[in-house]
Amino acid sequence: MDESLTGSPAAYRELDELLPLTVDSTTLRVVEGLRVMCLRYLEHGVQSVESALLHLNLKALPQPDTCAGPDPWQVWINPTESLVLTTQSAVADSLLNALQPGRDMLACALDQSAGCLVLELTGRHVDGVLTRLMEASANPQIGGQSTRVRLMDISATLIRIDPNRVFLAVDRPQGLYAFQWIAYVLDTVAEPRLSKP
Repeated sequence: MDESLTGSPAAYRELDELLPLTVDSTTLRVVEGLRVMCLRYLEHGVQSVESALLHLNLKALPQPDTCAGPDPWQVWINPTESLVLTTQSAVADSLLNALQPGRDMLACALDQSAGCLVLELTGRHVDGVLTRLMEASANPQIGGQSTRVRLMDISATLIRIDPNRVFLAVDRPQGLYAFQWIAYVLDTVAEPRLSKP
């Protein structure tokens, strides 16, 4: 089997060698040092999750299709799940401690950092790239919006930080694949402008 399809260490090295990539003022890179905490809860577990968030001076759970930030970013996934993305280990560790699986039967925090890769796309071609990789109506247009999308044929969480900056969270084994598609489309979008005299 092709190593690049299995999420092997060789695929990760290849991705490290290719990034960051800048084409016509638009940059694609991996967000380094980012911890990804998944908060899962049922209706009666919301209070435990919000208590853990408020203890860290964070906002209550995000509303549907929104994200709150900056670091840490709180991202709505579905009615029983949200993500907290942060470069602050103290925040991640506090959430993991407060919401250890089994401590509350209806809520928990899971560290998904090792299994998740967050790509950042910034610059003037962000929308041009995204509209070619996913259904245009799925692309959040305003900073502070997020959604689950099909990025070509893989699932991703798209987080609009501001008009020219997005995060794309994908399963780590699919990171190289996502990069290859984004890089291909970025070249296609930028090429007509680069070829003009």
